[in-house]
Amino acid sequence: MSRLDSRTSSPGHSIWHDLPENTFRQHLVDLEKRTNAVPVEPQIFNLEHNVKDHAHTLPLHVEQQLADDFAFLAAIEEGAQSVAAACLEEHVHPTALTVRFAALDLSLGTELKTALQQIADGLASRASNTDELTQIEVLFEQIVRLHFRRLLARLRSHKWEKPKYLSRQHKKPLWQDFANLIHRVQFVFTKKEISLRCSVQAKLQGLAASYEAFEISGSGSQNELSLLQDLIKASYQVCKAEDVASFARRLEDSVNTTPTAKVASAIKCLRQIEKIAAHWRIPLSLIGTSRRYPSLFHFGLHLAFLTPYTSVPTTIGHESWATNCHVHAEVQLAVYYDLLLQSASSVSGTNGDLHITSQLNYHRPRVIGTSKWLCYLCYLFLRSHGCFFPTNTHGRLYDQWTVPDLAEYGNQLCTRYRSIVHAIDEEVVKETNKVGASGIEGPGILLVNMPVILIVGATRGLGASLVKLYASNPNNNVFATARVPNPPADDKNIFYIPGVDIASPDAGSNVIQFLNTRNISSVDTVVITAGYFATESLQEPSFEAQERMYRTCAIGPTIFVTTLANRSDELLKRDSKVIFVSSESGSITLRHEKEGGGNYGHHASKAALNMSAKLLSLDLKARGVAVAIVHPGFMRTEMTKGVGFDKFWDAGGAVTPDVAAKSLAEWIETFDIGRTGEYWAPRGPGDIGTAEPVLGAEDALPTPIQLLW
Repeated sequence: MSRLDSRTSSPGHSIWHDLPENTFRQHLVDLEKRTNAVPVEPQIFNLEHNVKDHAHTLPLHVEQQLADDFAFLAAIEEGAQSVAAACLEEHVHPTALTVRFAALDLSLGTELKTALQQIADGLASRASNTDELTQIEVLFEQIVRLHFRRLLARLRSHKWEKPKYLSRQHKKPLWQDFANLIHRVQFVFTKKEISLRCSVQAKLQGLAASYEAFEISGSGSQNELSLLQDLIKASYQVCKAEDVASFARRLEDSVNTTPTAKVASAIKCLRQIEKIAAHWRIPLSLIGTSRRYPSLFHFGLHLAFLTPYTSVPTTIGHESWATNCHVHAEVQLAVYYDLLLQSASSVSGTNGDLHITSQLNYHRPRVIGTSKWLCYLCYLFLRSHGCFFPTNTHGRLYDQWTVPDLAEYGNQLCTRYRSIVHAIDEEVVKETNKVGASGIEGPGILLVNMPVILIVGATRGLGASLVKLYASNPNNNVFATARVPNPPADDKNIFYIPGVDIASPDAGSNVIQFLNTRNISSVDTVVITAGYFATESLQEPSFEAQERMYRTCAIGPTIFVTTLANRSDELLKRDSKVIFVSSESGSITLRHEKEGGGNYGHHASKAALNMSAKLLSLDLKARGVAVAIVHPGFMRTEMTKGVGFDKFWDAGGAVTPDVAAKSLAEWIETFDIGRTGEYWAPRGPGDIGTAEPVLGAEDALPTPIQLLW
């Protein structure tokens, strides 16, 4: 594959002359670390109010949709390398339309170019003599054949041959996610909306049948293509239905912070269905546009393909494997048109609103179409560039991003690109400061050869109090996890790890990744405080709440510690301590008629945690890693208040999280391998309501007290 050299400028003429590229890249990595690579939430921007309409034939929103659709068609493979972008050039004399493509892998062989040209030819006005529905069906079949492999990937079909980099992923077929999606409907609609609920469930059940029919059809069978086409059309009809659209909106709006795994899975399933449905929407849209604006399509569309740029080696990256930077497709197109305008004899510009003269026989594109939403840096680039309005961003930051640094840039263009990278850098630094800088000076100073304390679930309640207490000792390095992407700012010897949900299978690997960026090879004390409590009774049990409690209170902590333990023998080393914050409610022996039954999921998940912790203590004993299970005490927290237990605070001897943290930390200091696998209440029996009827008179019981299983 031929590529253009992305570094041809001299040092004195470089766009990085005033801002060294390594400095720029380090700022990117700093922000990536602090925000878990998502500096901003996904956003959509209003196009019509921000871009002026010139003498174009196509309305602005049509230009954007058409460019997006062609970019979508050009991205036929999985992965970031296949993200495509496209611009539309409206020619003046004679009236015609060119679609110019860019992508990292879009020098492409003849197969894709030929297929895209066939699609373009089918839109020509001379083809409009054909019946419109027939024209749509022909185009639809071309698109499905072109995207067949991509569709199999979206469906996670057993017929899909995975690329090597995905060979270790084992996800079930998409149609098997429909059961969870359909199950979620009952939680979104009220009892009074039963007809609406039943309608949505029926539509999704019918769609699930279409997906399953395709999956069980033989690979390469005679009806395979028609079944896939039926599946796509059915997806489109379901997505278009107002009741399903209402369900999708409500489902997404139901998420306040981090969604549960089941809700997140349902949202992802809906988004995949929408992407599959696009393969029918696009031929409808393309044929409709070609018939509404026949003058642009009369002679057929001309397709042009930019040659990608070479990657740029780097030693600065968030990931160890990230050793090359790439010029994204959107940046390629912007650079192409800037160089073209530079070569024109007459170009005027005011506040970035450039227009071209008659010497260029087409109107400059106003927008860039993309197969996926803009990454964070492409969004900032286009916003600073000023000639192509960014319509959206998914908010993710990829530090393997760069801009061509070319000798072809004239002085004016070089100055402009220096200004653009400066503007991006300023925004990156500003966002980093918002969430807490991770530089060498100021907050977040890593103390070498000092104890490393890791608190999981550290932004409120007991976890937050433990962070404050351990950080009060200036000799400690305290690492604190937060579920949110924007945790509190680092402070002195506190380092917040964003985006860690203990109920997620990735929690441990996310923490390890963060520790690696700080060159932390071992942890002295791990305290897992994260939990979830939902009340239940015989009359009102909750399958969903129990599921969440088991994931959060038992499964997540177990997988988290096994992940740390399997990383290396050094991360959890001899004399390391792992403390599982459980509850006296996890003791089967302490359950008594005095408190009665109910709260099945909470109490049983704590008992499950106790069992897992006991087993882990056996596995880790030979390494010298001590494991404890603790009841920290009855506390005055938002969690206990949220389930109505604040009415028991006074009678039950509830203490503040700060008081409980002090007792727990003092007990941890005395805990060692000699008591590994034991279950303790550092504050004694005072706040255990069933202690006296089960264990005997409270004044005869010790503090701290070892609890019975």
